[in-house]
Amino acid sequence: MIYNDLYDLEGFIRINTLNDLKTKNFNLKENDIVFVVETLTFYKITNETTSNAESAETFSNLKAIKYKTIVDYNEFINLLENEKNNNLSKNEELKQLLNEEKNKRENFKSEFNTFKQTNIANINNLLDEEKNKRTELNNNFNVFKESTNNSITNLTNEKDSLKTITTTHFNDITNIINGNLYNTQQVAGGYTGDGGKQSPPYVKRGGVRFLMSNEYFNNNDWAYKDWIYMNTYPGGDVPQTTAFGISKNSGNDLHAYLMRSNNNNTSWELKEEIWHTGNLKNLTNISGNYCFKNGSIGLVTGWNNEINIPKNGEGEIWINYRTVGNRVTRIIFGNGAGGVGPVTMGDLNALNINASGDIRGSRVFNAVWNDYAEYFPKKKETLTEPGDIIALDENSDYEYYVKATDSNSVIVGVHSDEFGHLIGGKKPKENEDYLEINKEDFIPIGLAGRVKVKFKGIARKGMKVVPSEIAGVGREFNLKTDSLDKIIGIILENNLDEKIKKVKIKIK
Repeated sequence: MIYNDLYDLEGFIRINTLNDLKTKNFNLKENDIVFVVETLTFYKITNETTSNAESAETFSNLKAIKYKTIVDYNEFINLLENEKNNNLSKNEELKQLLNEEKNKRENFKSEFNTFKQTNIANINNLLDEEKNKRTELNNNFNVFKESTNNSITNLTNEKDSLKTITTTHFNDITNIINGNLYNTQQVAGGYTGDGGKQSPPYVKRGGVRFLMSNEYFNNNDWAYKDWIYMNTYPGGDVPQTTAFGISKNSGNDLHAYLMRSNNNNTSWELKEEIWHTGNLKNLTNISGNYCFKNGSIGLVTGWNNEINIPKNGEGEIWINYRTVGNRVTRIIFGNGAGGVGPVTMGDLNALNINASGDIRGSRVFNAVWNDYAEYFPKKKETLTEPGDIIALDENSDYEYYVKATDSNSVIVGVHSDEFGHLIGGKKPKENEDYLEINKEDFIPIGLAGRVKVKFKGIARKGMKVVPSEIAGVGREFNLKTDSLDKIIGIILENNLDEKIKKVKIKIK
């Protein structure tokens, strides 16, 4: 039974007896394991020279050294399994080392191929760049060669042409002197296309040039014009170019223009239209003549003493009094002798009207504010604000006014900022603001009309208002304790807020 089980195992050589080692050829080699069935003993094959004779069997040039005697079957089986696992482990390590070596070789091969491909691509790119540079150089050389040949040809032609022109001009000059070309000789002009507009350098120093362009002017004239560009001085201290132009296709209107360049002669700095009888025309339906006076620009009227501004239809006409670069500050209608003359007109719509004399009128309409006010004097340190009730300062030696309390006896009105008419104060100088120059020395006090006043307590329509113990603030009139002389006005609106607020009153 044991034999049969052992016989099925692998990893060693099985023989029946020790004698078989000597008599049979097993082709054994060093380190082989031999199992002898007769003795149930393992032997290890070796060529060691020193061995115990009792534990070794000699055959040929090898020895079989006793290795292990199997007493227990399980022990034998474990022995074989351990040996097998050891061999397997060694095989796996060997296999792993072989796989690692294989992977290293594969990686090296891949990296080498990548390096090879990259460097081949870079070399090809460098070769292509060099090829393109050589091609470009050849092309440039050919262009230069062709251009040089053309230039030489052109110079030769120009030389021949100049020779011909010189001869022709010499003949023309001779004919002009003799009077033969007065009717045929002309100066050539030009049109450069796309509107034809040119900057001052179009004509060189010391020259005159003719051209056509649609140079634009502020009268909305886009018409084409014949121009003479002039820069007749060859020096550099007077470098400006001048120009004179006449409109060509402007319909029935005839216009003439002047231009002058800037000091750098790079662009047109001044552009003006020339006014003439084509600009100022006599109209059959208007009596009078239009003209320019020598010395100052003006309009001279005809026999009817009228200056008319014609317009094709009804509507507004704007008269703008701006000068070039600045603004006119005012317009004066003079009497011709250094004084101011009267002006008569119809309706006048104005933002502000300042008058140094009287203003007379039958009625005044459409005032958007509510009261009539007057400037009352105050000390500079006295501060009041709209809504304050104002009284005479009875403790001052001068006529000054302060915020009123119930102790004041002379109540004059309410500080107002909603007046429709304000009188008094200091007269402003030219360009001074009337309110600004008077605010430190005067209080604008509403004397009649409606005004908002500071009031404490519930306000109801019809209540009479008198000064309270708080300076500038009013309260309800008390018939038993208050004097009728201190009533400042009557409340015109309800307000249930008991705090200090502004309510509208009619000034008494």
